[in-house]
Amino acid sequence: MNWNALLFVVFPYVALALAVIGTFYRAVRRPFTLSSLSSQLLERKKLYWGSVPFHWGVVIILTGHLVALVIPQTFVVWNRVPARLAVLEITGFALGIWALVGVLVLGYRRLSEKRIRAVTSLMDGIVLTLVGLQVLTGVLTAVLHRFGSVWGVGVMVPYVRSLLSLQPRADLLAPMPFTVQTHVVLFFVFLSLFPFSRLAHIVTLPLGYLVRPWQIVVWVRRERPKLAMIGWGSAWVRGVVIVVVFFAGTVWLPSTLLESSLIAGAPRVLRDLIASGSWVALLGFVLFGLRWAQRTAKI
Repeated sequence: MNWNALLFVVFPYVALALAVIGTFYRAVRRPFTLSSLSSQLLERKKLYWGSVPFHWGVVIILTGHLVALVIPQTFVVWNRVPARLAVLEITGFALGIWALVGVLVLGYRRLSEKRIRAVTSLMDGIVLTLVGLQVLTGVLTAVLHRFGSVWGVGVMVPYVRSLLSLQPRADLLAPMPFTVQTHVVLFFVFLSLFPFSRLAHIVTLPLGYLVRPWQIVVWVRRERPKLAMIGWGSAWVRGVVIVVVFFAGTVWLPSTLLESSLIAGAPRVLRDLIASGSWVALLGFVLFGLRWAQRTAKI
């Protein structure tokens, strides 16, 4: 196994498994740790000048990445006119600089304010540095390897889709420049650290409040089964069971389906749709099963 296979085939799936299982476990077992731990009360001015550029810049850039992944044809049509291509590239570069300035301000705030420094953990520093490097490599890619919205549709989009369809193609990234490869690897590093950082609070959007009744009357509160104290050995066994179930449901079963004779001769587009649909369905089934096992004290 070479470095390309390790970094662009094995590591992405490991990072995704850590992100999904770690976030799920933390949301179920330690829900009160899912907090942004806002330090706004300790210092506001620098937070404003750092948080607004960082959040808006990153959100808009990620939205563009998502659109390119889902409907890449929109970028192909848009970039047919050179003037529109120039506008898109300049806008993306400006948003990257805007987000980078925000990261630098937030980092300076963490280091210069004594009260902020007192509540900053090691993971906060690691994540902020990692995000800064991620934004920086994106800006360098825009400068050193221009027109990323053109070649990215032909390289990055097929690569990400190959991961989602469980047919990873590391050969697409093998000839890419070091800056581009670093940008991709840093994303998966960030994904693997996500459940262990305060950024995990992103998954706690209170969407249930939009549809629940305005008043809830509870007549009888059902006692949930509780797990007794477990030792390290039992905890490791349960962790291994969770990983095995997740791997079997989201990797082995879809791969077996794709290799079966039922769809072996189907067109590539149909196979991609079947792979993506089965992966999403099995992922939901696995998460629902793990949640049920937790609620019934099975794990």
